[in-house]
Amino acid sequence: MDTADHLQNLFGQLPYPYQVRTAEALFSGKNVILRAPTGAGKTEAALGPFLLARQQRHGDFPLRCIIASPMRTLAKDLFERAQKAGEPLGLKVKLHTGEDPADPLLEADIIITTYDQLLSNSLHVPYSQSWRSRNIGAGGVVASYVVLDEFHLFDPQRAFRTTLEMARALEGVTPFLFMTATLSEDLTQKLAGAVGAEFITPTADELATMKSQQKTRQIRRVDALLSAEAVAMAHQRRSIAIANTVDRVQALYADLKGLKRDDTELVMLHSRYFPTHRNEHEIRLKALLGRESSANVILVASQAVEVGIDISSEQLHTELCPANALLQRAGRNARYAGEHGVVSVYALPEKDGKPDVMPYKGQDEVIQATWDALTDLPETVNPEAEAWLVDRVHTTGDEANWDAYERSRTSKLRSKMNQAFEGDRSARTDLIRDIQNVSLLLVRPNTDLSTWDEVNRLERLSVTSWRPDKLYERGRKTSVQPTSRSVLGSGHFFFRLPRVSGSGPPGNARWVNTSRPRLSNQRMARSPILR
Repeated sequence: MDTADHLQNLFGQLPYPYQVRTAEALFSGKNVILRAPTGAGKTEAALGPFLLARQQRHGDFPLRCIIASPMRTLAKDLFERAQKAGEPLGLKVKLHTGEDPADPLLEADIIITTYDQLLSNSLHVPYSQSWRSRNIGAGGVVASYVVLDEFHLFDPQRAFRTTLEMARALEGVTPFLFMTATLSEDLTQKLAGAVGAEFITPTADELATMKSQQKTRQIRRVDALLSAEAVAMAHQRRSIAIANTVDRVQALYADLKGLKRDDTELVMLHSRYFPTHRNEHEIRLKALLGRESSANVILVASQAVEVGIDISSEQLHTELCPANALLQRAGRNARYAGEHGVVSVYALPEKDGKPDVMPYKGQDEVIQATWDALTDLPETVNPEAEAWLVDRVHTTGDEANWDAYERSRTSKLRSKMNQAFEGDRSARTDLIRDIQNVSLLLVRPNTDLSTWDEVNRLERLSVTSWRPDKLYERGRKTSVQPTSRSVLGSGHFFFRLPRVSGSGPPGNARWVNTSRPRLSNQRMARSPILR
């Protein structure tokens, strides 16, 4: 039996030729860069070689698979799919993120994680391990088959460069699969040359045979601002409206309340929900906008829906954004076979006389190039047209980022990596991501925090790093009382920070009152207690 036959037996259906080519390239010792559109089977292409190697006892292929995603929502979706795929072989699948650190030592057969967890482990500065066990995760990464999903979303100034250095250093030792739907041709070719990878993408003939690609989608430019009136007027049964900021999401939602029909359900999703509430919303959205749904619904959302949520729409309205992000959003329109959809792209509101590009700070030229290119798209947008859009808009920026990366391969970058290997956790800011948020743990009075498991179960609230000071000052200057027994005001503090030595339990922590939780670099420094 050849590779195609084995994959067919594994998944119960004939694999696509590009999936076979991916497996064969990995088995031959090459890294792979895989570019394929949404719904083309990239996840199966990633899991197939590993599952086949475990099933066939392929001794030269790693016994562990780590799939790293740039977003937690995408990681959760991958986790569900990996569980289903690994179950017939009895494989243990774990989700390991900052929000759900279920496998800190990377011991499972298949580990779904985020790129910051992957890189922090490989650099010996893990977020979820003690100093004494910091080398365990690095060994786990080296001995694994590593899949980097949606690699184009990695921070080009930090995680992108660090990942390339890691892949270069481990070439021939650790197999890497880089997956993307929206990476420019120029950057793809340069990346392939740098990490010794084979570039694989489905051919036009292959795409034509895929049931998932038997759909039509239009992308049209609208020279007006996104409005509730436009959304309500175009609505059929399933509509999605995406604004670039939470404030505009909330305003659009409020406006639609007074315009929607009585039989239309209106829902909202953005990044400020508590994790448990957001999970509930995502589950509900999959039911309302999933493959089998016949619901009449309008979803108003931020870019939180760009990846990781399997939903579709007939009408998708979105504010202008960079082309690669736009195509991710368009993936929530006419997602399933046989559907027809329309994506309407609206101009940005102005701020201080210029388009308000937030949260895409510094990408003014990319956003303008996207706006200009929209008029040249064909009436029906297929994967070839999507690739053209990405190349036209992002090639110049990708070339600049690549040149900057090559220049950064100096003693400075290597010095930072050496700092990390020696245990300097501050190096994570330069090598992985500059964390601008503080994750607050919400604690009710008299809560038992005698074990770290109990701490990890606490509700978390992520806020920008300056907000804790603002919250404290606001509470100190007013008579507003929180609902818990803590008092904001004379002699009391809104925040308590645990100082823990070694790997002791939280019950042994020395609690320090503070209004500036972001300043500590002790254990749990990113998770001060909000009482």
